[in-house]
Amino acid sequence: PLLANLPADLRALALDMNRLTLEAIPEDARMPANLEKLTLQENRITDRGAVQLAGLLPANLVSLFLANNAIGDMGAQALSTGLPANLEVLVLNGNRIGDRGAAWLAEGLPGRLAQLYLDSNAIGDTGAEALLANLPANMRTFQ
Repeated sequence: PLLANLPADLRALALDMNRLTLEAIPEDARMPANLEKLTLQENRITDRGAVQLAGLLPANLVSLFLANNAIGDMGAQALSTGLPANLEVLVLNGNRIGDRGAAWLAEGLPGRLAQLYLDSNAIGDTGAEALLANLPANMRTFQ
């Protein structure tokens, strides 16, 4: 099964441009504790997959790339509760996140986050305002 038998000392995992949904991850699945970079761009991850993923993100994760999937507001809500405190880069452009999802994300942005990419979603004025009101102090890039 997916995520089984990954090396414990794995620091980066890239599974871009596949057909992953992450909807059938076993309950006992774990990400390597030392994983710092996870990139799952251009897959088929929906809200259900994002919910599964949110519960697996390791505390040492620094960069999370989820661009060009099908993550909507509910997935954004789940991610907002599971983002590690050490996260510095969050890439969610090209998904289906709207104002509600943006507001949930805004509430859960880690204080160390320096780069946030949300372009090409369905975020309007309300969602943008919520995000702008909650950007961490060290934010360098916000799109």
